[in-house]
Amino acid sequence: MSRGALSGARVSRARRGVVVALFTAAAVAACKNDVVSVPAAQKVGKISLLSGNLQTGRVADAAPNQLSVEVHDTRGVPMAGVEITFAPSGGSVSGLGDNLAVSDSEGVASVTFTYGLTEGDYTIKATAAGAADTVVFSEHANPGPAMAVEELTGAGQSAAAGSVLSTPLTVEIVDLFGNPIAGATVTWSVTGGGTLSSPTSITDENGKASVTLTLGATTGDETVTAHVDNVPDAVFVETAK
Repeated sequence: MSRGALSGARVSRARRGVVVALFTAAAVAACKNDVVSVPAAQKVGKISLLSGNLQTGRVADAAPNQLSVEVHDTRGVPMAGVEITFAPSGGSVSGLGDNLAVSDSEGVASVTFTYGLTEGDYTIKATAAGAADTVVFSEHANPGPAMAVEELTGAGQSAAAGSVLSTPLTVEIVDLFGNPIAGATVTWSVTGGGTLSSPTSITDENGKASVTLTLGATTGDETVTAHVDNVPDAVFVETAK
């Protein structure tokens, strides 16, 4: 090979080296300017109520719909796999056990709430470790169907024939668990003489209903019956003398 050709080859190789060096430097610079970000571990940011609030049901029954919350991380992204604790003031919660539920891929956690045996309001508080918020559900349980007519006052009185008994005859209507039932119709009847102040009465907010009895003109026992559909009657025995 001639000296001129050799010299040209060396120049060509040198130029290639320069190009490679320049390309490498540019690539390094590009990498520095375009930093690859690694997602940080998700942290619970907020828990919010999704559905199931302000329901009304019946004692000892499950609420009509599940109680659901939604969990987001600090960037507002739904979080899966977060344990949510549901703490009821009464009644019970069914989830994974120990009042727990775990959020799904959409960040939603749900449980079924069963009312307790007492008529009234219930609250269920949902919390997640790391979240400052507490979600509060408010639910209400009505009494169950009437199961008993209980005598309260007025039985066993004795007074002069034709007089009005001093104590009204009062019953209380309750469900299976003893909760008073408001708005129930009580039908009254009397045998053996006497007159009732009304043939029917409606229970008040405490489940109570009353009538007064005017004894008949004839001496002897008089029987007053308080009746509610599908429930055994309550019976009062009074005496005219």
